[in-house]
Amino acid sequence: MSDVNANIEDGRDWKAEVDYEMKQAFDDLHNGYLEAMKHIPSKSMAKSGTTATALFVTEKAVTIASVGDSRAVLSVGASFNTTTSNIDALQLTVDHVASNILERARVESLGGFIEERGGTPRVNGTLVLTRSIGDAHLAEFLSRTPNVVSMTKEEVKVICRPPSTSVHEDDMPCFIILASDGLWDVFSNHEAVEMVSLTLRHHGKAWKERGAMQEAAEILTQEAYVRGSTDNIGICVVAVM
Repeated sequence: MSDVNANIEDGRDWKAEVDYEMKQAFDDLHNGYLEAMKHIPSKSMAKSGTTATALFVTEKAVTIASVGDSRAVLSVGASFNTTTSNIDALQLTVDHVASNILERARVESLGGFIEERGGTPRVNGTLVLTRSIGDAHLAEFLSRTPNVVSMTKEEVKVICRPPSTSVHEDDMPCFIILASDGLWDVFSNHEAVEMVSLTLRHHGKAWKERGAMQEAAEILTQEAYVRGSTDNIGICVVAVM
């Protein structure tokens, strides 16, 4: 990855550079995955694949890149000085699924088709995802090109901090929730951000020392399971500033 901090200071089009490098990285990962599958004696992994959501944070910038239906959600208005009614969420990723009209058109343009199975649109009647890493049996109809969003830390601050002069730098941080669809099947973006915010409030300004981010991820995981999620539940909560 190029020196993002230096490029921002130099006034270069750093977002375009990061976009290109992220797309190259995802393509390399996908091709490496397919090559590795060729050397596995058992055919049990031939149809395996995964979503991928990456968070890249530097001193001056934040970048999210994703394929599939794992999400990255940014907290909005979460602060010790606001009420829960002021909390909101901003989804930074796109759900690459067959029910998405644009994704459907792209799959069909490559010769694939969308067929509903079990009440859910699927690529060639099998896979919900339209972009993934792996899935060799459908790779010609899928994409591994990620949706990339890059922001300076100042741009993030404008979005996630409430417009209040009473907010201090040692208050609740701006955070991003990274999670697989096992969470989002049973949680709205807003609910997830609110639950993390409540956990951080419980720890107060000692949230760093008390491992509050890890605890918030664990609470979300447990609650998703209690709510009946039947898919993979992988969750990470990261303070980005």
